Amino acid sequence: MPLSLVLAAGFVLLLFEAFFAGAEIAIVSANRNRLRAMADEGHRGAGLALDLLARPEWLHGTILTWHNASFVTNVSIATLAAIQVAGPRYGELLSILVVIPFLVIFGEVMPKSYFQERADVIAPRIAPIVWAARVGAYPAVWAVSLLIGLVTGGKTAREESSTFITRRELEALVEEPSEGDVHPVERKMIGRIFSFGDLRADDVMVPLVDVSAVDEQGTVEDAIERIEKDGHSRIPVYRENINHIVGVVYARDILALGPEAAGPLLSKPGLVREVYYVPDSKPADDLLADLQREKHKLAIVVDEYGGCVGVVTVEDLVEEIVGEISDEYDVDEVRLFRRVGDRKYMVDARMEIEAVRDELSVPVPDGDYNTLGGFLLERFGRIPKAGEQIVVEGWIFTIEAATERQIESVRLEPVPEDANAPGPEDRA
Repeated sequence: MPLSLVLAAGFVLLLFEAFFAGAEIAIVSANRNRLRAMADEGHRGAGLALDLLARPEWLHGTILTWHNASFVTNVSIATLAAIQVAGPRYGELLSILVVIPFLVIFGEVMPKSYFQERADVIAPRIAPIVWAARVGAYPAVWAVSLLIGLVTGGKTAREESSTFITRRELEALVEEPSEGDVHPVERKMIGRIFSFGDLRADDVMVPLVDVSAVDEQGTVEDAIERIEKDGHSRIPVYRENINHIVGVVYARDILALGPEAAGPLLSKPGLVREVYYVPDSKPADDLLADLQREKHKLAIVVDEYGGCVGVVTVEDLVEEIVGEISDEYDVDEVRLFRRVGDRKYMVDARMEIEAVRDELSVPVPDGDYNTLGGFLLERFGRIPKAGEQIVVEGWIFTIEAATERQIESVRLEPVPEDANAPGPEDRA
């Protein structure tokens, strides 16, 4: 047999060997849930891949039949070629030291590595070929499959595998491009679910300074006035000062009083309900479970010294997963900023840093703060006065209004192109 013909036959057999070695690992490693989604959309290859996975003895029987046939035939041909080139004395040694390692590396190891890394893409494409190969060598495949079934006791991998989606698979859905069967909103929600477990009560709460409350020595009329003014359905009740919250009043309880909805709060038994306290370090997922179990809608967040630092509601926790919901303690986002000129904004200091970046395209650096006010307090190192400025990343931050306790509003505008901009830590 001419050497050129031997080499050509060997190359074709090497392709067969590589294909079936990689095909097995690709189909077995492919994401079952992705294959189901593709099959539901009418992808024939994905459906065939699932059929092969449902009968693993047929899959492995097909692979073993074709792969081993290709490998054994190729080794035989290569050995004959080696003997033809190097003679009987060195031909067999050449085959053992060179030919067989070459076939194992390029026909086994490398194809499996390549196919496994791209299993989700390759599996539905090659499944029809594997299915046709099963039909093409049915007698041999049937015999091998029967032996596999006898060895495994007839159990299939599908009977022993879990149908649950793993966290890793869900995270992969979040990280992959937006094209596909997962809607961008669903993708974003999955990401929020995973990050939810990293949040604490003080990450989700409404700070005490933004909470509306009434004095326990006040009247029902005071609570009604506060409810009407702020649009709240639940009002915390404090003793002496806002830092000592002792209860909560529900608007529906006041309505239930009917004509008797007047007089001191404490004169109405059961009107001021007990409040649920949680530490500021409590994980958000545990807090949500506790509120659901105890049937509370609101909790008071306290620090390690027992002082009240904020209020958290079930709605606040759910928003961390599903996004913003109109809630009684949320600041109306429409009022958080207004445009006062070309790329010039008047911004509420309570606006979250992420919103400042996304909605105003202002490059606020990352840090240990959640709001624009928190960022400026860190930069100034104190509570600045109205009129003071700071320049960061080419933007001028001017304090428009501030009290002794907090920054209220900030003016944002880019540094003029013709101006000599001061450094990021320069202040007026």
